[in-house]
Amino acid sequence: MTLVSGPMPNNVGDEAILAWDYVEDDGVIKTYVWLKDHDFIVIMKKMRDRTRRLITSFWLEYGNTKHKMKKKYDNRIREGGK
Repeated sequence: MTLVSGPMPNNVGDEAILAWDYVEDDGVIKTYVWLKDHDFIVIMKKMRDRTRRLITSFWLEYGNTKHKMKKKYDNRIREGGK
């Protein structure tokens, strides 16, 4: 099993890619990477050692799923705290 560590991919600053950390209801921090032009999302769990483990990835087929992701993005962890 490979863990992702280090900085996010170099093109995260691209407007077509949204990447953020989000605290789930159970307190787990997950990293989301949304390829907006392709309606595709990758979700990783942020581990205590600051590495990330792939949880899932999928195509955002429905509008309500895109809305949920947008809501998580709006409530993301911001630099310096929530």
